[in-house]
Amino acid sequence: MSVQRIEMPMAKYYEGVIRDRDSEPAEIRKALVNLGREFGRVLAGMLCLEPAVVVTPLDEECSTLKLRDDLTVVVTTKADLELFGRVLAESLEPALVGFMDFEGRRGLEALESPVREIELPATRGRKVTNLVIAKSVLATGCTAISLTQTALNAYQPERILIASLFYSITGINELAAEFPTAEYLVLGEADRLDGNGMLHPGVGLIEKRIQI
Repeated sequence: MSVQRIEMPMAKYYEGVIRDRDSEPAEIRKALVNLGREFGRVLAGMLCLEPAVVVTPLDEECSTLKLRDDLTVVVTTKADLELFGRVLAESLEPALVGFMDFEGRRGLEALESPVREIELPATRGRKVTNLVIAKSVLATGCTAISLTQTALNAYQPERILIASLFYSITGINELAAEFPTAEYLVLGEADRLDGNGMLHPGVGLIEKRIQI
């Protein structure tokens, strides 16, 4: 199991804004967008870039990087779609974005209940190389398992990467048991998970905290 942690100072700052109970909804929304950009840049380096050589205006060769033409699909929840999923996907060219609506259900309820709405983008016959599951909060792992399994059945990608801002070791382990080849990109250290499926120190119910 491969886990890469983002440990940059500005990412830590945005993490603190989201954790702070006194932060206003607009502040939390802005922090989520900024973290989506940070994650997108890191993911681009992991999934989309390869060595290349260009010729400068002085007719000299210069080593650089270029974007591969591999297709990436980002799948997220409806709650995470605009502030995390789409922002993250902007750095992954070309990338398509889909979502599932769990209507706020969490834990086993999210895993076992019918999903209200699923929108997975059509690939028009193109092979999906990378599947990215974008989940701002990964507590028990149940919602992410549902997202991943649904997208995996639809696309059969070559590579699966799960990106999460706030997470527990339990959630990561549950996902690893279901998808042993998946890779993980997370923010800092793991939170603790209580018996009610809530993270500590946690962020509360983030989907409610961002409502204006």
